[in-house]
Amino acid sequence: MFKKDCFLENVFYLAKKKNLKINDIESAIGVSAGYLSKLRYDESRKNINADIMFGIAEYLKTSVDYLNNTDCNKLNDDEIIVSSFFEKILLDTIEGVCQWEREPEAMLNDNRGHIANALTGSDRKWEIEYHSKFDLPYQVDYAGDSYVLEIKMNAYLAMVRLKDTETQKIVIETYLLFENGDKTEVDKLCIYKENEPSELDSVIINLYEAAENSGNRLSLDYSTSKFLIDYLGESDEYHYKNLPF
Repeated sequence: MFKKDCFLENVFYLAKKKNLKINDIESAIGVSAGYLSKLRYDESRKNINADIMFGIAEYLKTSVDYLNNTDCNKLNDDEIIVSSFFEKILLDTIEGVCQWEREPEAMLNDNRGHIANALTGSDRKWEIEYHSKFDLPYQVDYAGDSYVLEIKMNAYLAMVRLKDTETQKIVIETYLLFENGDKTEVDKLCIYKENEPSELDSVIINLYEAAENSGNRLSLDYSTSKFLIDYLGESDEYHYKNLPF
């Protein structure tokens, strides 16, 4: 459902935060000066042209879904930074720029993978268990696939899908992992908890789903893509200019 008030309030809020002029946004999307201000206060108009919505989202480097479903006025400065970061990763994932690595539950339970190396340890019985950094009042365990994205060399964004072992409610924890030899530094970002609403819920869920779906897209390694492009008779210049890395 389209929420005009939420959408437009977010546009004006983010424009102010990013030191952007509303007139410049209006010019970029091809509408007359004052259009968005009039639309903001005109209660008789409930909808906005889809091309205009997508144009605004592109100009603000975010998504229509984010503008429509997140109340930016309720976010503090750190939450704005995290949500903007997640939105950038989300758009890059949708465009095929980001290649997520799936770490299935079986792998994590065998104490393998980036997430397991960073967030598991032994209990008093020397059994491997997951150690959340969010100080949850209940025990959690893996609940399906988790995903890791290398952002820079040895720096990863991790999305860990968990469940409350008693209620089975889903939890998604997000972290930055910085690997340095045998050690991994873990910085917590934000968390989604089923039936415990927060302002960042839709951002976290959308990014997790995008990571989940990214595995269904075709991804060629360097040698394969170069072979195909060479066969097509394209130059190296075309290759480096158009591939997303």
